[in-house]
Amino acid sequence: MTDTITPETLAAPQPSRAKALFARGAGIEKIIYAAIGRAITRRPWKARDAHGFHYHSQSLTVLFIFIVLSAVEIVIIDLIVHQWLWLRIPLLIIGIWGLVWMTGLLCAHFMRPHTVGSEGIRVRDGLDMDAHVTWDDVYSVALHNRNYEPKTPSIIDDQGGRSLVMDITDHTNIEIVLERPTTITLPGLPSKGGDQVVDRIYLWTDQPKEFLAAVSEHIGTPAQSAAAKKARAQAVQDRQRRERVVQLTGNGPAIEVSGLVKRFGDTTALAGVDFTVEAGTVLGLLGPNGSGKTTTVRILATLLNADEGSARICGLDVTRDATKVRQLIGLTGQYASVDQDLTGHQNLAMIGRLLGMSRKQANARATELLDDAGLADAAGKPAKNYSGGMRRRLDLAASVMGEAAVVFLDEPTTGLDPARRGETWAMIRRLATQGSTVLMTTQYLEEADHLASDIIVVDAGSIVARGTPDALKRRLGSHTIDIRLRDAGLLDDAADRVESIIHTRPAVDTPTGRLSAAVTDTEVMPAIVRTLDEAGIEVSELSLRLPSLDDVFLTLTGNPSKVAATTPETTAP
Repeated sequence: MTDTITPETLAAPQPSRAKALFARGAGIEKIIYAAIGRAITRRPWKARDAHGFHYHSQSLTVLFIFIVLSAVEIVIIDLIVHQWLWLRIPLLIIGIWGLVWMTGLLCAHFMRPHTVGSEGIRVRDGLDMDAHVTWDDVYSVALHNRNYEPKTPSIIDDQGGRSLVMDITDHTNIEIVLERPTTITLPGLPSKGGDQVVDRIYLWTDQPKEFLAAVSEHIGTPAQSAAAKKARAQAVQDRQRRERVVQLTGNGPAIEVSGLVKRFGDTTALAGVDFTVEAGTVLGLLGPNGSGKTTTVRILATLLNADEGSARICGLDVTRDATKVRQLIGLTGQYASVDQDLTGHQNLAMIGRLLGMSRKQANARATELLDDAGLADAAGKPAKNYSGGMRRRLDLAASVMGEAAVVFLDEPTTGLDPARRGETWAMIRRLATQGSTVLMTTQYLEEADHLASDIIVVDAGSIVARGTPDALKRRLGSHTIDIRLRDAGLLDDAADRVESIIHTRPAVDTPTGRLSAAVTDTEVMPAIVRTLDEAGIEVSELSLRLPSLDDVFLTLTGNPSKVAATTPETTAP
């Protein structure tokens, strides 16, 4: 990007118009002679790694004809006035100077092409036009035919913003969209020349496809360029937000829980829970219904007081410092809580304003989150017209509207279809990338496997296991064998035969006719096949796989049906 106007440059004395015109003329004269010299030595004005692209070469035929006619005219005039020496010499000087000038203009066209290289794009036209934009300034480059009334060169204000349109004929074929309003320097005097701020540049080149190919070497295709720019902008936002979150959390753990106990009458929802969550990580809290997951979240979110034990968020006690803790956290409960009469954008902007954001900041953040949540097309619709899944995603966006150092997500993807679950997962991953600590309860074990860096399994108010997803899977053995029988009536017989080989009773699922068991030796597979074949037990499906979190969950917590119909978690006030 070229130099911008500063208060210092405005304060400096400006040359008179006559001096400015003389300086420009002298500069053009210098370029003319330099162009002829570069044409003779075949050294165009471009960087070594840059590609050059000419503009409207066919229009130079007219200039070439003028050069030939001028040379003929010089000869004819010389023959006519050769006897008047006092007239002949000035006319020859003027004629030769004009011929050199037009020859220089022709050479300048070929020696000063548009260029595309590592330094960016240089847009040229005539003798002293040289607009330079770096790759950081460029958002996208694409084919775009545009007709306009020729001027030299033109600054046009229209719906697309402020555009620089290069003059040769009355149309262009390349559009350069800039990342931000960019200052370029045009030849001439203000207001048409000098420093101008533009949003787009339109130009013509005789090799448009080759021009785009050269651009794609640096920023990819137009679609790739836009995606890359968006990714870079998000990376900058994520880094800035991560720095702000680190200031809030400090260097210690984001969540500290010690000896947490909660009772509802005679029922103990939490029986001494202890765990720590490091800042910037995602913790998955798993367990059957009534195991204490939601109760834990409610205590950490200052919505419920514990009977015993303590909990700290970023070093603040959730009971004594509840007001300060609420300023650091975001919460999405099991049910969406949005204003049905407001639009999606209004819901988020309202929350942003309540959090102290300016109107501009709240609107920008709301737009960003609606796009991340896949709700951009429905941003202007009332929330009462949203589907359940859409309201769920809007609620999740609302919970992270502010600078939340810790985010609690209680079953965040309940009711979402697989595609929308994927979008929600992306939002959760980005929260962690931005430095937030996420504590997530979920019934989808696949979700915990994909998102959580650490998992805690809770059952009957106590922690029964903790570790990374891979570490928990390894507790069951190296592999799991699955067998589906054609005849479910033979399950017991098949289970006995498998147990005799692996020395462990396999899990029996009667409705599906399936047996499952953890094995440490993969060599048992052929033996199992032989024994079932000898007994005449037909198998419709047989597989050996790594254990899943589902296997871990069922092994550690047992049959979920053992949970009472009335759970303290859901009935607690």
